[in-house]
Amino acid sequence: MTVSRVRVKAPSSIANLGVLFDLAALAVSYAYDTVTVEVVGRQSSEPRVEVEAVGAPSGESNTAYVAARKLLEYLDEKLHVRILLRRAYRPAWVSGVVVLQRQPRCTLSTRSLVVLSSR
Repeated sequence: MTVSRVRVKAPSSIANLGVLFDLAALAVSYAYDTVTVEVVGRQSSEPRVEVEAVGAPSGESNTAYVAARKLLEYLDEKLHVRILLRRAYRPAWVSGVVVLQRQPRCTLSTRSLVVLSSR
């Protein structure tokens, strides 16, 4: 049996730690990023990768595109692959949350602000 679609769900990260950048981050258990990879079909000449991203760059500038394309080329697989990325948090959302949390009338906890800002 051949698998043509896979979905992965992982806790979102809200802050990279120091010089480790994406290798080490603070993960949250109440919000998730999902990645869905679907093999659409075969190509005649070269691999084709499409990336649609919500909350992240789309297309060839996305690291998922680069990784998928390189893997398909390495394996000499001429597949048409569609990748859908859904990030729980958009870049720089935290700056707005921090500013709002500093307002005297804001009585929401950090957790409540994070959940609210991700909607």
